Amino acid sequence: PVNRLDRQRWALLAAIGTGAMAGAVFMGMTLSRRLTRRLDVVTAGALRFGEGHLDEQIHVAGADEIATLAGRLNDMAGEIDRLVQREKSFVAAASHQIRTPLAAIKIRIDELLASGDSYDRMAIEYLKEMSDEVDRLTALTTRLLDLSSAETAPEARPLLASRAIRDAVDRVAPLAQHNALTVRLEISEEDTVINAPVGAFEEAVFNLLDNAVKFSRPGADVDVRAGLDNGSLVVDVADRGPGIPLRDRARVLDPFYRATRTKPGHGLGLAISARLCEVSGATLVLDARANGGTLARIRWPVDGRDAT
Repeated sequence: PVNRLDRQRWALLAAIGTGAMAGAVFMGMTLSRRLTRRLDVVTAGALRFGEGHLDEQIHVAGADEIATLAGRLNDMAGEIDRLVQREKSFVAAASHQIRTPLAAIKIRIDELLASGDSYDRMAIEYLKEMSDEVDRLTALTTRLLDLSSAETAPEARPLLASRAIRDAVDRVAPLAQHNALTVRLEISEEDTVINAPVGAFEEAVFNLLDNAVKFSRPGADVDVRAGLDNGSLVVDVADRGPGIPLRDRARVLDPFYRATRTKPGHGLGLAISARLCEVSGATLVLDARANGGTLARIRWPVDGRDAT
C-alpha cells in the first residue's frame, strides 16, 4: 500500500509538473508573439522613416522599453524632418534672393555690350565672360529652386502625355542642333492621359533629354520612345554617350553628384527628375545601352497605382 501511495504521489507530481511546464511554455509563446508583433511595428516604422516618410509616427502602446524606443524614434524622425524642412526653406529663399541681383547684373552687362563700340576688344571679351558666368549662376539657382519644389507633390491634374513629351523635345531641340544631334521620337499611344503635378512630367522628361544631348557624341541619335506597359506609361530616353559606370548609376540621382567632369553642369538634372518621379508615384531607372550609351526609363502610373 505504501508503494502504491508513493507511485500515486509521484504520478500526481509528474502531472502537476507537466502541466506547469506546458503552461509556462504557452505563456512564453504568447508573450513572445506579443513581443515580436510590437517589435515588428517598430521595425516597420523605422523602415518607413528610412524611406523618407518622416511625418509618420510609430504607435506602440505601453510604458516598457519597446514603447520608449518607439517614442525616441518618433522624436528623432520629427527632428530630422524639421531640419530637412529648414534646409529646403533656406535653399528656396537663398535662390530667390540670389536671382534678383543676378538679373540686375545681367541687364547692366547687356547694356554695356550693346554700346561696345566705346570699349576695346579685351573689355568686350571680359564682359562676355561675365555674362556667361551670370547665365551659369542663374541656371544653377533655377535648378536649386526646381530641386526644392520637387521635394513636395502638388496636386496632380490630368495631362496628355504625348503633348508634354513633344514639348520637352522642342525645348531641347536648339541644344541638339548645336551639337549636331538628331532626337528621334516615337510615341505608340498618342491619347494616353496621366495624372501629374503641373510641369512635373515634362520637366522630368526634359532633364533626361538634356542630359542625353549633352553627353552624346556629335552626329549621334538620341532615341525617345513612349508607350503603355502593365498600367504605366513608359518613356525611354537612350543616348550614345560614354555611359554611366555601374558604381555611379545610383549616385548620379543624388543632388550635385557627377560621374564625369568633362561636361558642364551642376549634377542636378537627374536628381530633379528622380524626385519628380518619386513624389508622383513614378520611377526612374538608369541602365546601360547594348551598344554603348545610357538608357533612362521613366515609369509613370496611368491607373492611379504607383509604378513598379
